[in-house]
Amino acid sequence: MKLSLDANVFIYAYITGENIKNERRRKEWVQLHEKADVLYTDVLKGKHVVIIPSVIVAEVCAVISRLLRAFESYVDVRLFKDMSLDDIKLMPIDVRLV
Repeated sequence: MKLSLDANVFIYAYITGENIKNERRRKEWVQLHEKADVLYTDVLKGKHVVIIPSVIVAEVCAVISRLLRAFESYVDVRLFKDMSLDDIKLMPIDVRLV
């Protein structure tokens, strides 16, 4: 299946949310993480082809920046130390094939 994913899906897949101090936000984040993690894992297994814009890295950085500003008292910034894009390959595509 071909999927187009937003930057938020990658953020939710990488960050479990277990360390968010606010209980309501933690529960919401954990649920979103579980869904995003399934998608991301299936992509890594080759079950899906992901089509993303070339600006996805900038979008992920923007989301992280917003999170840090919005949830300074809720998010432990150490959550972001293990983020890596090593599993992502950027490839040009012919839009006529999409």
